[in-house]
Amino acid sequence: MTVAMPAQAAPAAPAAPPEIADAESAPDKATAAAIAEEYDHPVIDDSSLTETTTVEVLPDGTEQLTISAEPVRVRQDDGWVDVSTELAEKSDGMLAPTASPVQVEFSPGGTGPLARVQTTTGTWMTIASPLGELPDAVVDDSSVTYPEVLPGVDLRLTATINGMTEVLVIKTPEAADNPRLDEVRFGISGAKVADGQAAESATATAPDGSQLVSPSPMWWDSADGGDADGPGGAGLAQPIEAQNSAAAITVDASAPAEAQDVTYPAYVDPDFTGGTQAWTLVDSAYPNASYWLGSNRGADNQAHVGHINAANSPDGRAHTDRTFWQLKTEGLAGKHILNAHFNTQQLYSSACTSNVYNLWFTGMVDPNTTWNRQPAFIAPVSKTTLGPQRSNCAHQYGVGLDAMYVANWAAGNGAPHVTVGLTADNEGDWTSWRRFTSGASMTVRYNTPPGTPWGMNTAGQGCATTGPGPVLRHNDVNKISLAVLASDWDPGGVTVVFWVQDSAGRSVIPANPYDFINAGTKQNGVFDVKVPDGLPDGSYRWLSQAVDGIDSSGFSPYCYFQIRNAAPAAPVLTATVPTTTIVSVGTPMTVTLAQRSAADNVVGFAWKWGTSANAPTYTALPACGSDSQAGGIHYVCGSTATITVAPVDAPVGELTVWAFGEAKARSAPTTLRWSTMAQSPDNLYATAHQWTTDAGGPVPLAECDSTSTPVNCVADNNPHPDRATGQYPIAVPEGVTLGAEGTLNFASTAKTPMMSAPGVVVDTTKSFTVGGWMTPTVASTLHQTAISERGQTSSGFSLQLTPERKWSFVVSATTQNNAGRATVGTPITLGVPVYVTGVYDAINHELRVYQNGVLSATRAYRQPAGPTASLGFTLGSGFANGVAGDFYTGRIGNPFVVQGVLTPQQIQDVSSGGFFPGLD
Repeated sequence: MTVAMPAQAAPAAPAAPPEIADAESAPDKATAAAIAEEYDHPVIDDSSLTETTTVEVLPDGTEQLTISAEPVRVRQDDGWVDVSTELAEKSDGMLAPTASPVQVEFSPGGTGPLARVQTTTGTWMTIASPLGELPDAVVDDSSVTYPEVLPGVDLRLTATINGMTEVLVIKTPEAADNPRLDEVRFGISGAKVADGQAAESATATAPDGSQLVSPSPMWWDSADGGDADGPGGAGLAQPIEAQNSAAAITVDASAPAEAQDVTYPAYVDPDFTGGTQAWTLVDSAYPNASYWLGSNRGADNQAHVGHINAANSPDGRAHTDRTFWQLKTEGLAGKHILNAHFNTQQLYSSACTSNVYNLWFTGMVDPNTTWNRQPAFIAPVSKTTLGPQRSNCAHQYGVGLDAMYVANWAAGNGAPHVTVGLTADNEGDWTSWRRFTSGASMTVRYNTPPGTPWGMNTAGQGCATTGPGPVLRHNDVNKISLAVLASDWDPGGVTVVFWVQDSAGRSVIPANPYDFINAGTKQNGVFDVKVPDGLPDGSYRWLSQAVDGIDSSGFSPYCYFQIRNAAPAAPVLTATVPTTTIVSVGTPMTVTLAQRSAADNVVGFAWKWGTSANAPTYTALPACGSDSQAGGIHYVCGSTATITVAPVDAPVGELTVWAFGEAKARSAPTTLRWSTMAQSPDNLYATAHQWTTDAGGPVPLAECDSTSTPVNCVADNNPHPDRATGQYPIAVPEGVTLGAEGTLNFASTAKTPMMSAPGVVVDTTKSFTVGGWMTPTVASTLHQTAISERGQTSSGFSLQLTPERKWSFVVSATTQNNAGRATVGTPITLGVPVYVTGVYDAINHELRVYQNGVLSATRAYRQPAGPTASLGFTLGSGFANGVAGDFYTGRIGNPFVVQGVLTPQQIQDVSSGGFFPGLD
């Protein structure tokens, strides 16, 4: 049946909505949602605030709930203020915190009560002074001190977020022996204390049933930075005896006097706590002790988790600690939970290790919770690996564990509270012991769309937002990496997906434009993928998008790149010295390197002397001229380059060069060969020096010292007519002896180096070779320098043994601590002689180390400009920052140095004969 409706006038146009002002919070949820949508940021709903919970309305209208384990605000008058335990004087003279969830009042001094504490119902409990009339109070922020309540003893009260702490500060051993500390009685009125003998904790119950708790009294000392706020170092305190009666709690404060190795001041701490939230810890070392609301572990309220063994514990006991937090979850009832995390902050770890920790859903806790009365462990929630938090190693502060199970259980069951526990995964591992802040929270988030990815990066070269982009190689070995930065406020994380297109915008990987490459899911950070095989040479672009399972972000900008997989042709080499010429080792020559054709697009070259079983891999362009590669491989930039080189071996010198294209593809090598010969002995002898330690005893002064100073010395034996014998004798200092077997014996006590007369024994800015028989006898955690030549600030060179017992040759600029080092890969055996030779090739910019005549290490090194070392040839020590050091222990036989590069055969000859030819 159809019913006709009467005609009506058209409605008037709606009025424009009133403009709303931006704000961080709003009085109700509807206003908060309007501000969040208009100004695109979360807004706090003030109507939902409690002492421990905060609700934010997000720009899309969903909500975010943060639940704190401890109060973060208190209500005063008609509004909320942040928690503050700073003390202020009241009208009656008592001292009280300005905004604390648990109200306490402290005496200003005199004969009145020591303190008053208010229960949750408003009933006050009064605590009498245990030591009579109080001196005038000294106020410091949240604390008040009554000095010298006994000789050498102060009484310190501190207002905490959960109540108060009382600390007796015992300043000296004499003060600790005062018999009045054997029984310190805190009288209680306004509440009745449960009777008990040798009580581990005490509960004071007011007439209306409300309660305050005084957990197990503790004491600690000043070791490892401990103070009145709590223990230092591992943060452990020890229980003391207490007696409860209906009207008093009496503690034995003489424990420090009875303990061994006490660092004064010592501290004795009975606390009183209250409040609506709850957290506590349990300790296996004191299985009946209560640490309700962190009491008696120091006023800093630190949570303890994990195991520490007796050897590393200040009280000599093994401790296994667990911490539990009670969270107010009534605001989650009926909610759709997208994700939840439990959060705290790591304050200290017992070792510089990473350990695994477990979050549990447990039964409830109360003031009677101890190690022997733990809550039930209902279900495991999550686990995480935490790095260390110590001053002497890396730091990890924030800690977050997945709490989805807990949040879902609370939401599904309408639970007003839940309790979670944190434990070490391996409670037998002493390195697992840590301290965390007690101010934990659980953050429950709803969905927020992810942001558009940014920070695009193609193969480590940034993002070319216009074509054609950088030239890259792409094959099954060298895959292109695409990376972006992305984040999402949802703890569940964000996934980034990628598309690769050709220059016409057609999807090529994957071929179906509705498919994508998935970079995986995480909270935030760098997302990257390797482009699969299938891209031939050509021009391409890529883009990405973030999704979180509910919403997707906008598309990132395009990034452009090119693919060129073909390697360039082998380079063309032109030398200034024809390959038909016989060339002496160490003779400089110039070689020009060039690409074979412009189509090769060569961007750089690698070169080395000799053939190479390990062809080089081109490094990033900024390093191509640094000569910083091991194995004697050097890099230069450009499509053409000119290098200065010198042969290093005889009778053949082979120079091998590779070219690299724009995508760093390597060409086949080109090799030039010269017939070569070693430098003539006459040229070498003119610059050679050898100190003949086989003299068998003191050398005649006439050969050794022109000043005839009556000291033993080692002669510089150089009979070449161009240089007089004994030009650089080396005095033998105390702690060094001449061995009958022809060695210098350096004792571990020899801290004065053997030095020649000042002078340029060898020019360290030019090519030179140095060596000798080395027999180190003692291992050391420091380098041991056998031979060096001093410069202005550092040694020009050092032939030294590393702490790993590997021989190393170091050459440096003498005016700065800038050194190149070539180190042998295999350690030597102490006490076994080894002939060690170091070569600095200034033309080829290389360091080489030979052991027993065999090349054992090569390192490219370009020495900075600077003067030669000129302060003397030195045996037995190095020189750095103007100070002698790296002293050597062992034997040195017949050391030599020569200005020039010896060939491998010459080095073999020297190592076999023990002397530089012609000098013995």
